Amino acid sequence: MLLIGLAVGAGACWLVLNTKLKHVADNARSEANAEISGLKADVSNRDAAIEQLKTEISEARTALKDLQDDFTTWPAPRKLYQVL
Repeated sequence: MLLIGLAVGAGACWLVLNTKLKHVADNARSEANAEISGLKADVSNRDAAIEQLKTEISEARTALKDLQDDFTTWPAPRKLYQVL
């Protein structure tokens, strides 16, 4: 009789703990998925910012190259003094 009581008690404990464990695991999974979604959004925003910065760097390099080309095509200072 004692063994039957122990078996029934152990079975009941297992059912209660198993249900609680599944509930806790589902909550943890939901929280982890929410955190992952937030992190993915952060990474996406950071990637967009990086692409914007790359574009700005490319534009700045082009502008610098244009200025260098303009500077090299200006008349030499000697020629300016000769005209004056």
